[in-house]
Amino acid sequence: MKSIVVSDFWETDYDDIRAIATFGLDGKQFSQVIVSVDEKEINNVLGTEWGESESGAVKNAIASVVAKDFDKYLCFPKISKCSPLLQDIYNTVKETEATICHITDDDWENYYADKYTNKDIQQLKSEIKLYDLENIITIDDGDYKIIGWGDLETLFNDDIALEKEREEEMFI
Repeated sequence: MKSIVVSDFWETDYDDIRAIATFGLDGKQFSQVIVSVDEKEINNVLGTEWGESESGAVKNAIASVVAKDFDKYLCFPKISKCSPLLQDIYNTVKETEATICHITDDDWENYYADKYTNKDIQQLKSEIKLYDLENIITIDDGDYKIIGWGDLETLFNDDIALEKEREEEMFI
């Protein structure tokens, strides 16, 4: 039996609603993804404007909309299998209000150079090709050493966050 639990949602500046959705199969959670859903689709399911609806109804509507792509989420790569640098970029995009990661050359020297090497940059370049992220992560783009754009947060199974949630539930 398939299940989708939406734990949080928010509006973006791009006419979509993003949500944290946890996907399960036969009672076991296997994927946590930040999904992007068009506002119009949510409104169609609700029969009204999503902003005028109760939080629970909006969460259910989001789950209903993403359910049609359930199998797609089975195939999302796990962020835990990615390089630490890609994980860092992903987490920055995910955690910032602007959903973007800008790393200037100065930022790199001040905050990243002690942790990452040129080998890590090469690995990131390989992952960009592997995961088809050429339009999502750019390297050496003008004043920036690395830019991670907002859609990055919607392309991975955040199995690290899912595992943290499971651990927290064990202590509640």
